Amino acid sequence: MTWSQHQKYFQLLNDVYCANGITSSTEKEQVRQAIHLRAFGHPVSAKKIDHLKMFDAIKSECLAMSRPADLEAQLHQAEMPLIRLRVACRKLADEPYIRALIQSPRFKKQSLDDDDWTEHQLTDLRNTLASRMNHQHRKEKEIEPLSAPSW
Repeated sequence: MTWSQHQKYFQLLNDVYCANGITSSTEKEQVRQAIHLRAFGHPVSAKKIDHLKMFDAIKSECLAMSRPADLEAQLHQAEMPLIRLRVACRKLADEPYIRALIQSPRFKKQSLDDDDWTEHQLTDLRNTLASRMNHQHRKEKEIEPLSAPSW
């Protein structure tokens, strides 16, 4: 996790403890372990939590336990991998280029914001854009050969 995520991790845990009236350190540790089990399916050290999907899973579980009525926040958190991929695509290329690519026979979509994108499809789109932009960047950086002096 990043430093700010590390701080947010403990804030989220504290929110869960407060929402459920948990005060003893033994209960807090049991709840923390339960959150890790629900998020990952097995015990994971907080030091091993990555800054992307694993942090999203922890945050989602904590939100579900601390704010069970706030379904919108939970759904937004569940969509976070797709949101990150869309942002990455938009950083790589401008909208008209992306729109032309996604409307091609390869992707057959109307918009980057369509709800029917899978994580695999968005990853494929991001990788395609990255490859094309990298190729274009390399092409622009090529040095034209010097011509022979015309004396």
